[in-house]
Amino acid sequence: MMAVNTHAKARPDLFSRGALELTFRVLRRHKPQLAMDVQNILQGNKVEAQTLKPLSRVNPKSTADHFYVSLPPQTIGQVVKALTHLGEEMLAQPDRGNGKLLIIRTLMKDWMDLADWIIMQVERPTGARR
Repeated sequence: MMAVNTHAKARPDLFSRGALELTFRVLRRHKPQLAMDVQNILQGNKVEAQTLKPLSRVNPKSTADHFYVSLPPQTIGQVVKALTHLGEEMLAQPDRGNGKLLIIRTLMKDWMDLADWIIMQVERPTGARR
């Protein structure tokens, strides 16, 4: 299984390649356009390793690529909604596929943290933004 965002991070808009790829895979059959929006992030610029060190506890020698997620808030909300719906569908099945359910739950947390962070950025006075 690929690593999701397993390291504590100071910026919720910083996602690993693994988290973005897993989100794409989970969404692609149910929400193909949304999945493509997530996959397109991977076509953007990677965050340089030396930039990661002050932003998170990610090992600077790690080979994992990281990307800033700059999707519109509505799209982020749609990702959370789609992951929630998929999680609810899995819970309703007798064979829950616990591994996949854990992945969906972890991805939901990452995307909800991002949504909360965006809300906090909007609520802060202009001079207080990071």
